[in-house]
Amino acid sequence: MDKFGVFIVNQNSNQIWDLSFEQKNIIGRGLSEEPGTTILIPNPTVSKIHAYIYLDPQEHRWYFENKSKNGSKVNGQRVLEKFPLIHGDQITIGPNILIFYERFRADEGTVEISILDRVGEDFFSQQAEMSSEEEVGLIVFLVLIVLFICLFFSRF
Repeated sequence: MDKFGVFIVNQNSNQIWDLSFEQKNIIGRGLSEEPGTTILIPNPTVSKIHAYIYLDPQEHRWYFENKSKNGSKVNGQRVLEKFPLIHGDQITIGPNILIFYERFRADEGTVEISILDRVGEDFFSQQAEMSSEEEVGLIVFLVLIVLFICLFFSRF
């Protein structure tokens, strides 16, 4: 049976932790008194509070936030502060590899997909800028299309 929701899997131990949507989820070697899920990794290279994983309610996006001097990596890239997460990201903390999963039950007749796709992320976050020559060319092109359509339909 598939597991649905947002969770972390420790690839080394196959442990699974469901992530809290309302509070920061703590990754560390010691138990924390802070609210949220505690992802316990008993290893001397892991800080007591090594990192947080949380959902930003304004952006509707999950983040990994490093809090350790020992460092962390996401997909092999060193993370010094906060880093956006997507389905399937590999978080390396000490000798442990944690996999971030976003899985939601799809309605019948639909396909399950990752909530965010990093491939097209920059495309939508940046506005395209056109030079004035490109704008004039686009306007001329659109006018020609309209004229063509008018001429085509005037024959009928």
